[in-house]
Amino acid sequence: MSKRNTTKNKSNHAKRMARSASTEVKPEVSAKREAKQRQEATKSALKKTFTILVCALLVLLFALPSLSGLMSCSNRTQKDEDFAAKIEELHSELDANPDKTELQIEIADEFLAWGQAIFMGRIQKSNYDSSTMFNEAVEHYEAYGDLSELPEAQLNYAIANAFAGNYEDAIPLLQAAVAADDSNADAWAALGYALSGTGDNDAAIEAYQKAVDLDPDSDAGQLAAYQLEGLQ
Repeated sequence: MSKRNTTKNKSNHAKRMARSASTEVKPEVSAKREAKQRQEATKSALKKTFTILVCALLVLLFALPSLSGLMSCSNRTQKDEDFAAKIEELHSELDANPDKTELQIEIADEFLAWGQAIFMGRIQKSNYDSSTMFNEAVEHYEAYGDLSELPEAQLNYAIANAFAGNYEDAIPLLQAAVAADDSNADAWAALGYALSGTGDNDAAIEAYQKAVDLDPDSDAGQLAAYQLEGLQ
């Protein structure tokens, strides 16, 4: 074989080896490229997911105060129908068991709570007047009889009288209540309301201020603070 043919054969062999190597390398390069693309796609997806989660968290954080306020408002919203249904149920039970006079106190408590809900605006567009409910409460407490051995019922009776406009009846009972327990914001606020109703504004201011100091966030504290603004 001539040197020229030998050189040519070597050249052809080299080309075949190169093509063979190229054929073997291409799948490997392609696999690496696909793996890299998958890795980049995964990173991109994770980045998008993280961004979405962060945005959702921010929205939730900003929304929480308003949600909390909405839930609080909803929890404080009451209805005439709820009180009426409960009172009707208690009346039916009393009719069936006339000797259960303690039911008179339960009915009175419901009327007092109903009146307070109307008075404090927790019932939107109530069909009733708060003074009507307070007077109903007074009548049912009196229907029970002697409350002197039931301090809580007697205090509620005094509060009902105060907000029903029976100031002279309420004041001595409320003064006795705060003398026995000066930490009751409800008693102080009702006393302030009764004293204000009689025109004794200086004593009313002291009673209201006591209610605010004791429990500013309660109904009694908020009522007292509101009344103070008009008296000071």
